[in-house]
Amino acid sequence: MEQTLYYTVCGEACGQHHHDHPQIMIPVKENMQFCIGTIKCEVAVGELCLIPPGQMHECSGENHLLVLNIPAMVSESMKRAFHLPADCAL
Repeated sequence: MEQTLYYTVCGEACGQHHHDHPQIMIPVKENMQFCIGTIKCEVAVGELCLIPPGQMHECSGENHLLVLNIPAMVSESMKRAFHLPADCAL
């Protein structure tokens, strides 16, 4: 079965928003500040930040950020691979 993973390299932050799919965000140039729901955190270069589907989020600053948009089919496979409950919002 072939599955496609969509990615984007961003150079600037955008305001608070959400998506219908999960995202993995990886800062590649400098650490970044993220706000995910009511949680604020800093993610270091090379670390990743997982954003569940439907979760309001935003990042601040200008940076190079690798964004992986995870299709629903891949999301379900990840749940099975990590033995996560079916109702887990991934």
